[in-house]
Formats: sequence, C-alpha cells, structure tokens
Amino acid sequence: MQGVFAFNQRQKANYSRATEYLDEIFSPDLNSMDKPDYKLLHKHKTRAQKLFSDAYLTKNIPAESDESIKDGIRKAINYFQKECDKDIDEIKQLLLADIDQVIRWVFSTFQFTLEIKELLDDKRLKTEIKSAGEYNLCDNKVLNKIKDSEDYQAALVKYDISWDREDSLPWKLLRDKISKDISYIAYTNKAETTFEEDLEIVSYLIKKVLFKDDMYMSHFEDIDLYAVENQDIVKSILVKNLKTITEDSPIEFITVPENWEDDKSFYEILFKESVKRNEDIDAIIDKNLKNWESDRLAGTDIVIIKMAITEMLNFPSIPVKVTINEFIELAKKYSTPKSKIFINGVLDTVSKELKENGVLKKSGRGLIDNK
Repeated sequence: MQGVFAFNQRQKANYSRATEYLDEIFSPDLNSMDKPDYKLLHKHKTRAQKLFSDAYLTKNIPAESDESIKDGIRKAINYFQKECDKDIDEIKQLLLADIDQVIRWVFSTFQFTLEIKELLDDKRLKTEIKSAGEYNLCDNKVLNKIKDSEDYQAALVKYDISWDREDSLPWKLLRDKISKDISYIAYTNKAETTFEEDLEIVSYLIKKVLFKDDMYMSHFEDIDLYAVENQDIVKSILVKNLKTITEDSPIEFITVPENWEDDKSFYEILFKESVKRNEDIDAIIDKNLKNWESDRLAGTDIVIIKMAITEMLNFPSIPVKVTINEFIELAKKYSTPKSKIFINGVLDTVSKELKENGVLKKSGRGLIDNK
C-alpha cells in the first residue's frame, strides 16, 4: 500500500515538473538575435498546457495544426514518463529492501534485551552480589544462548547494530519500566530459574514491554519508514524464533517471514499492476463513486480501492470476498472511521460490474463465495 501511495504522490510531482518543462519549451529564447513573438509564444504555451493535461496519461496527442505545439507536448510526455519509470524502479527496490529493515529490527530487539542483561551485569559487579534474584537476568540461559550464537554475532556486524549503554534507552526502560514490572519482579524473586522460565521472561519482555513502549517503538519509527506496518511482522518473527529455542540444540534463527518468496512475488505483481493500470482503474472508480468526487476522497481510501481492484483482476485464485475483507481491514487500520463502509460499498459495486462485464475471471479457490 505504501508503494502505491508513494507512486501516486510522485506522479503528481512529476506532472508539475513536466508542466514546468513545457513552460520552458515555450519561453522566449533570450539569446536569439530575432525579437521573440511573446504573444504567439504565450498562445502556444497556453494551448500546449491544455492539451498536455488531457494527453499526459493516455499519450494520445490531439490533432494540432501547429507542429511546434505537438512537439512540445511529446517532449513533456516523454519527460513525465521517464520520471515515472525511474520512480517505479526506485519504489520497487525500496519495497524489496524493506525485508532488511525487518531483519535488522529482529536482531536489534534481541540486542536490546542483551543490553539490559549487560547493564545488570555491570551493576552486579559493582555491588559484588553474586546470587541475589535481582540479577537472575544476568544468568538467563536463553539470552546467553543468543549471545553465543555465531549467526547472532554475524547479524550485529552485518546490520551495524548497537545500543548506547549509559543514559540510553535500554537503561531508561530498565530503570523506569522493567524494574517495576510485576512479572519481572516475580522472576527476580525466584532463587533459581529453569530454562523454560528464562525463555518465558525474555518472551514477556519483548512482547509485553518493548513492543508496548512508546519510546522503544518511536526509535524504530525514526529509522524505518514502514515501522507501523512492519511491527507485526517483526514481532511474529521474534516469537517464532523464541519458540524454536531449546536448551540442548543450537539456535537456528528465522530471519524472514514464512513463504517470503511467494509473498515477495505477490507484492511485486500487486504494485506493478496497480501502477501499470492506474488510469484504467481510476476510470472504474470514478464511474462507481456515486455522489462523490474522487479528488475529495482521502488519498488512503483511493489507494486501498485501487489495490483491491488490482488484486481482483490479477489474482484469479483469491475469492472476491477475501479481497474485499482484507482491504477493509487495511481501511480500519490506516484510514478514517467511516472509510470501511464507503470502501466496502464501492468494492462490492465494482466487483459485480466487473463480473457482469466478463472482466472478473476466477478459478479454483477464487470461485468460493464469488457470487
């Protein structure tokens, strides 16, 4: 969704730049020895701008008696298309590179818990207390297992992961939140802890403390453009990793979501087709917006509707109702309170029209509830 939204914004910017380029084409040549015909240049520029606004997406240049106007429009269209093609490639690369941000966040979270352990280690050394329950996390078998993992150490180097120790976020969370947490206090009150109890507290700290803390989440929102969307994926990978850790076996880290290759292919097609068929889908949407003007709708709603229609048209194995429900859930999360009702109505109407026109073709599982 972010990719399509980003492309729509860049496309608007490219249109503005193309019109500026068109303005330059019909500007007087101040280096010419002949006196410019300002009136004629202004007339041609005005006409070219009008024709360009009608033709920049379709690339169909209307018949025009003056060849200089047609030539100017062609140049502006080529400029616009070249900039859009560059943006498509760049956004696609950003989307595919996003998995690196997810992996970095996973190992940063493990590193964060280990920094808390190190802070307690320092405190225990200073106080010369070796067995107090307050320091159970220092001897946490799961954290020690993670720390000793070669894969973990390699990830720290590869993704350049580190946390400042003194006067830093790990210290603040330990001091202000973790040390006062009831479940953590119960853990520190144990004379000895089992491997299962060590695993349980690490899982608890990650799921119930770190991912619930505004400062911790803000840190990743500052460095990850898609942090809000990625957090559920990161948390899922962390939980799956913790579930695979056993006392007697080496850690084998899961670093990408299950079926990532299939998901990557799906995202690539969805983005590519949403952009490729942008004008066709716009026409479908405009036709079905009763009592609404598309330019007055929330940008997020338009993107959600576009992507839902793209999925309907390009993935025959996905039932229509599944598509509609998935994108309504996106609307609940990212758009206005009333958006889900509006989007549901538009998609329901569009899907029926596409089916009646023989455009919507489903097969296999896609035929389920496709009525």
